[in-house]
Amino acid sequence: AAQCMPQVGDIDRWNDETFPRFRAAVGERFECELSPGEVLFIPALWFHNVTSIGFSAAVNVFWRSHPAAHALYDPKDLY
Repeated sequence: AAQCMPQVGDIDRWNDETFPRFRAAVGERFECELSPGEVLFIPALWFHNVTSIGFSAAVNVFWRSHPAAHALYDPKDLY
């Protein structure tokens, strides 16, 4: 089975030739640090990167039932 792998492995180190518009997108990023018991909601299909500084758990919910899902998700996407 194919896997969905990100093309940019480290958002702090990328190739400007391969990703010429990435620098502008990273300049608009938000950063936060969560405390125990807090939750961060990330809207569907938003690019995100997570760095854990201790034990953490992640839960993903993918909205294939959303009315626009056919336009948002590639049919071959594993999610």
